[in-house]
Formats: sequence, C-alpha cells, structure tokens
Amino acid sequence: MMRVIHLPRSLLLSSSALFVLVPVAVLTRAVFSSHAWWDPPLAELALCGWATLGVVAPISWRLAMGRRGAWEMLAVVSVLVCGFLVLRSAWMGAAAQALWAVMTSALCVALLFWTRSELNRSYFNPNLSWFQGVPRAIPHLYAVILGLPEKARELRVSRLDEKGLFAFSLSGSITPSIDVELELRYGEPHEARRTRVKGSVVRQFEGRASKGDSGDWGIGVRFHPQNPDESKEFHDFLGALRGEGYIHE
Repeated sequence: MMRVIHLPRSLLLSSSALFVLVPVAVLTRAVFSSHAWWDPPLAELALCGWATLGVVAPISWRLAMGRRGAWEMLAVVSVLVCGFLVLRSAWMGAAAQALWAVMTSALCVALLFWTRSELNRSYFNPNLSWFQGVPRAIPHLYAVILGLPEKARELRVSRLDEKGLFAFSLSGSITPSIDVELELRYGEPHEARRTRVKGSVVRQFEGRASKGDSGDWGIGVRFHPQNPDESKEFHDFLGALRGEGYIHE
C-alpha cells in the first residue's frame, strides 16, 4: 500500500491545474453551439461546467494521492474528448471551431505531460510493478536513516537523482519524522563512498506482512536545498553511480 505523507507542491500544482478544464469545457460548448454569441444557452453551459467538474475533481484528487490508474484515466478522457472535438470541427467545416479544437488538444497534452512528469519523480514513484513485492534495488547502494531513537535503519535504494530518492527495507516498518537525515553509501563497507542529505518524507510504502514477518516498508524522500559544499559532494556521489550505469539523467 502506498500513501502520501506530505504532498509535494509541484504535484499539487499540476493536479490542481486540471480544474482549468472546467471553464475551457464551458467555452468549448459555447464555441460549438449554434446559438448567437449574444444569446448563449446558459442552462447548457452550466450543465457542461458541472459535469466537467464532476469528472475533473476525482481525477485530480486521485493524481494528488498517487492512486494507481489515475493518470491513465485522465489520458483516456482527454483522448475521447479531444478526438470528438476534432471530428466535430471537421464535420462543421468551420475554421474557428477547428482552431479551438487544436488549442484544447494542445492544452490536454500539456497537462498530461506535466502530471506524468510529477508522478514519475524518484521520491514519488519507486518503479514498483503490480506483481512485485518490493522495488528492484540499485546494487551496492544503501541509505541509513540517522537520528532515530533506536538503532539507525539501513535501507536499500530503488531510485535516486538530484531531487530525491525512494528507499525500502525488508525488515519491517518504522515511523520516522517527516524531516529526515540520510547517509548514502555506495560500495563495500570498508571502501564505500558516502554522503549525507536531508529531506522530507513525501510517500510511504507498506507491503503485506506474511506470518511471522513484520512486512516490507519504504519511503520516498524529497531532498532539501544544499549549500555549495554539500551539493558538490552529493553530485560527485551521483557521478560515481552514473559512471557505473546505475542511474541516468
């Protein structure tokens, strides 16, 4: 089970941007209406706006919560609506309607790309397929949560980049604070590269526990800004991993 602990501002903005489709839908109905511009069908426009809101609101909420299938649902709705507008404008043979259909389609494509990029952030998407119990770990890369009242926990890392990481454990769940400090270690313990980062937990993963087991557990951490020295050390650390082909730009 994946749940959002702290909603990233960028994801909140991208999911909230979907509400711009409500006035766009109302204007689209007006543009494709046979009524004169000075006598718009107000009842139809209001119904169109409320219907669009009824579709957009749950999709926006599911996107913000990282629910499975939310982006695919948005993509299907966008394709159906934009396809209908293109066909309708072609049937009407009017340049104004055709231009509006193209502009609306471009807006939907932009929203799809934006929301997709936010959902695919390293700290939000662990690259966990439906048939997997835990994400696939980057070899020899570990993250240790520092500052816990108990012994520091060693986690495996499935994704890492400049913005954040996703790490998981096979030894059961713990409850860190929202703000955490991590020590990243790459290589064998006696000769490992090390660096420290601070960040905020934005997402938490809890796997199913088998009999006699405490279950799998993981967190997505969005990094805080670093000072120049910390940033250089961290980017040198990432450079070593890129050189091995374990992470990409």
